[in-house]
Amino acid sequence: MPILVRRLGLAAVAGGQWLSGARVLTPRLAASTGMPYRRFAVASIPSTTLWASCLAGTGYAAGLHVARLLNSALSGVGVLFAVAVAVVVWRARRAPLRARS
Repeated sequence: MPILVRRLGLAAVAGGQWLSGARVLTPRLAASTGMPYRRFAVASIPSTTLWASCLAGTGYAAGLHVARLLNSALSGVGVLFAVAVAVVVWRARRAPLRARS
């Protein structure tokens, strides 16, 4: 990975901010290659700001629809539960009939 940071430089630093595991390692890798802090900051700060804005915006947009999605999911769970109860009751009523035969 340090070879990639050495070869791609600022692009590797900017791209590393968008990858979950690499986000933590990017500053260390840049430092291990001898990249000056000012050069690292030129790529890291805008990329990190954009990443955080996208993350917050996605969370906000998803939050607007959570209530509707939860209502739909809970309705589906309710229907599945009602079907499961109906199947259990139906099988329980049929069991004594089979025993008599």
